[in-house]
Amino acid sequence: MSEARNVKVAVYAKGSLQPAATVQADRIFSDRRRMGFLKVRLLPLLVAQGVRLGIAPSAANTNWPASFRVKLAPFARAGSQVEWHDVSVCLLPGSEPRLQARQLLLPPSVETGFCILEGVTLHSDGRLICLARAKLLLQGHPGRVVWEEQGAAVQWDLFTASLIRQETNQVNQ
Repeated sequence: MSEARNVKVAVYAKGSLQPAATVQADRIFSDRRRMGFLKVRLLPLLVAQGVRLGIAPSAANTNWPASFRVKLAPFARAGSQVEWHDVSVCLLPGSEPRLQARQLLLPPSVETGFCILEGVTLHSDGRLICLARAKLLLQGHPGRVVWEEQGAAVQWDLFTASLIRQETNQVNQ
Protein backbone atom coordinates (compact mmCIF):
# COMPACT_ATOMS: atom_id res chain seq x y z
CA MET A 1 0.00 0.00 0.00
CA SER A 2 1.22 3.48 -0.83
CA GLU A 3 1.08 6.37 1.62
CA ALA A 4 1.73 10.12 1.78
CA ARG A 5 2.18 12.16 4.96
CA ASN A 6 1.77 15.86 5.76
CA VAL A 7 0.18 16.77 2.42
CA LYS A 8 -0.65 20.45 1.79
CA VAL A 9 -2.50 21.68 -1.31
CA ALA A 10 -3.80 25.12 -2.33
CA VAL A 11 -6.96 25.23 -4.49
CA TYR A 12 -7.35 28.23 -6.81
CA ALA A 13 -10.50 29.55 -8.46
CA LYS A 14 -10.17 30.06 -12.20
CA GLY A 15 -8.22 33.26 -12.91
CA SER A 16 -7.48 33.99 -9.24
CA LEU A 17 -4.05 34.60 -7.72
CA GLN A 18 -5.30 33.96 -4.17
CA PRO A 19 -6.28 30.44 -3.06
CA ALA A 20 -10.00 29.76 -2.66
CA ALA A 21 -9.13 26.95 -0.25
CA THR A 22 -6.23 25.13 1.36
CA VAL A 23 -6.24 21.45 2.24
CA GLN A 24 -3.92 19.74 4.68
CA ALA A 25 -3.94 16.03 5.45
CA ASP A 26 -1.81 14.27 8.03
CA ARG A 27 -1.86 11.03 6.07
CA ILE A 28 -3.28 9.74 2.76
CA PHE A 29 -3.30 6.01 2.09
CA SER A 30 -5.12 3.28 0.20
CA ASP A 31 -7.16 0.74 2.09
CA ARG A 32 -9.99 -1.72 1.53
CA ARG A 33 -13.65 -1.18 2.36
CA ARG A 34 -15.01 -3.05 5.32
CA MET A 35 -18.06 -5.28 5.19
CA GLY A 36 -18.71 -6.13 8.80
CA PHE A 37 -15.38 -7.32 10.22
CA LEU A 38 -13.92 -8.21 6.81
CA LYS A 39 -11.83 -6.00 4.53
CA VAL A 40 -12.67 -6.70 0.87
CA ARG A 41 -9.70 -6.52 -1.52
CA LEU A 42 -11.93 -5.92 -4.57
CA LEU A 43 -13.43 -2.78 -2.99
CA PRO A 44 -10.59 -0.21 -2.91
CA LEU A 45 -10.74 2.85 -0.68
CA LEU A 46 -8.64 6.04 -0.63
CA VAL A 47 -8.45 7.52 2.88
CA ALA A 48 -7.28 10.98 3.91
CA GLN A 49 -6.72 11.12 7.69
CA GLY A 50 -6.61 14.36 9.72
CA VAL A 51 -7.97 16.67 7.00
CA ARG A 52 -8.08 20.42 7.61
CA LEU A 53 -9.89 22.46 4.96
CA GLY A 54 -9.50 26.24 5.06
CA ILE A 55 -11.82 28.25 2.83
CA ALA A 56 -11.42 31.89 1.85
CA PRO A 57 -14.55 33.96 2.64
CA SER A 58 -14.55 35.10 -1.01
CA ALA A 59 -15.17 31.47 -2.02
CA ALA A 60 -18.76 31.80 -0.78
CA ASN A 61 -19.69 33.11 -4.22
CA THR A 62 -18.13 30.19 -6.08
CA ASN A 63 -19.05 26.55 -6.42
CA TRP A 64 -15.87 25.46 -4.59
CA PRO A 65 -17.15 22.10 -3.29
CA ALA A 66 -18.07 20.75 -6.73
CA SER A 67 -14.80 21.76 -8.40
CA PHE A 68 -12.76 20.53 -5.46
CA ARG A 69 -14.42 17.11 -5.54
CA VAL A 70 -13.82 16.68 -9.27
CA LYS A 71 -10.12 17.52 -8.98
CA LEU A 72 -9.66 14.91 -6.23
CA ALA A 73 -11.21 12.05 -8.22
CA PRO A 74 -8.17 11.34 -10.48
CA PHE A 75 -6.01 10.47 -7.44
CA ALA A 76 -8.22 7.49 -6.60
CA ARG A 77 -8.06 4.24 -8.51
CA ALA A 78 -10.98 3.56 -10.84
CA GLY A 79 -13.99 2.47 -8.83
CA SER A 80 -12.49 3.35 -5.45
CA GLN A 81 -14.41 5.22 -2.80
CA VAL A 82 -12.83 8.29 -1.17
CA GLU A 83 -13.19 9.01 2.56
CA TRP A 84 -11.85 11.81 4.72
CA HIS A 85 -11.44 11.04 8.44
CA ASP A 86 -11.18 13.57 11.29
CA VAL A 87 -12.19 16.54 9.15
CA SER A 88 -12.27 20.19 10.22
CA VAL A 89 -13.36 23.16 8.09
CA CYS A 90 -12.58 26.79 8.89
CA LEU A 91 -12.51 30.15 7.14
CA LEU A 92 -9.13 31.58 6.19
CA PRO A 93 -7.01 33.07 7.60
CA GLY A 94 -6.66 30.81 10.63
CA SER A 95 -10.05 30.91 12.34
CA GLU A 96 -11.46 28.23 14.63
CA PRO A 97 -13.17 25.28 12.89
CA ARG A 98 -16.83 25.89 12.05
CA LEU A 99 -17.50 22.31 11.00
CA GLN A 100 -15.92 19.13 12.30
CA ALA A 101 -16.75 15.58 11.21
CA ARG A 102 -15.49 12.16 12.13
CA GLN A 103 -15.93 11.12 8.49
CA LEU A 104 -16.72 12.74 5.14
CA LEU A 105 -17.65 10.39 2.28
CA LEU A 106 -17.03 11.90 -1.13
CA PRO A 107 -19.66 11.00 -3.76
CA PRO A 108 -18.91 8.11 -6.11
CA SER A 109 -19.84 10.11 -9.22
CA VAL A 110 -19.78 13.70 -10.44
CA GLU A 111 -23.59 13.67 -10.75
CA THR A 112 -24.11 13.16 -7.01
CA GLY A 113 -24.89 16.55 -5.47
CA PHE A 114 -23.69 16.00 -1.91
CA CYS A 115 -21.11 14.47 0.44
CA ILE A 116 -22.14 12.44 3.49
CA LEU A 117 -20.91 13.69 6.87
CA GLU A 118 -20.86 11.43 9.93
CA GLY A 119 -20.21 12.42 13.55
CA VAL A 120 -20.73 16.12 12.80
CA THR A 121 -20.23 19.13 15.08
CA LEU A 122 -21.29 22.58 13.81
CA HIS A 123 -20.29 25.81 15.55
CA SER A 124 -23.36 27.98 15.04
CA ASP A 125 -24.15 31.35 16.61
CA GLY A 126 -22.09 30.61 19.73
CA ARG A 127 -23.49 27.11 20.31
CA LEU A 128 -22.57 23.60 19.24
CA ILE A 129 -24.88 21.45 17.13
CA CYS A 130 -23.96 17.74 17.22
CA LEU A 131 -25.37 15.42 14.56
CA ALA A 132 -24.92 11.74 13.82
CA ARG A 133 -25.29 12.26 10.05
CA ALA A 134 -25.78 15.15 7.62
CA LYS A 135 -25.16 16.10 3.97
CA LEU A 136 -22.78 18.76 2.64
CA LEU A 137 -24.38 20.10 -0.54
CA LEU A 138 -22.15 20.36 -3.62
CA GLN A 139 -24.77 21.98 -5.83
CA GLY A 140 -26.92 25.06 -5.31
CA HIS A 141 -25.73 27.27 -2.48
CA PRO A 142 -22.15 26.31 -1.57
CA GLY A 143 -21.34 25.53 2.04
CA ARG A 144 -24.79 24.30 3.07
CA VAL A 145 -25.11 21.41 5.50
CA VAL A 146 -28.57 19.81 5.63
CA TRP A 147 -30.20 17.28 7.93
CA GLU A 148 -33.59 16.24 9.26
CA GLU A 149 -34.68 16.97 12.80
CA GLN A 150 -38.07 15.95 14.19
CA GLY A 151 -39.61 15.75 10.73
CA ALA A 152 -38.15 19.08 9.61
CA ALA A 153 -35.44 19.80 7.05
CA VAL A 154 -32.76 22.04 8.59
CA GLN A 155 -29.99 23.93 6.73
CA TRP A 156 -26.83 25.50 8.12
CA ASP A 157 -24.52 27.90 6.26
CA LEU A 158 -20.76 27.41 6.65
CA PHE A 159 -19.93 31.02 5.77
CA THR A 160 -22.36 32.73 8.17
CA ALA A 161 -22.27 29.89 10.77
CA SER A 162 -26.01 30.19 11.24
CA LEU A 163 -29.16 28.18 10.66
CA ILE A 164 -30.83 29.26 7.46
CA ARG A 165 -34.18 27.61 7.16
CA GLN A 166 -36.29 25.08 8.92
CA GLU A 167 -39.23 23.65 6.99
CA THR A 168 -41.86 21.59 8.75
CA ASN A 169 -43.21 18.61 6.86
CA GLN A 170 -46.98 18.57 7.11
CA VAL A 171 -48.89 15.36 6.61
CA ASN A 172 -51.98 15.67 4.41
CA GLN A 173 -55.06 14.29 6.11
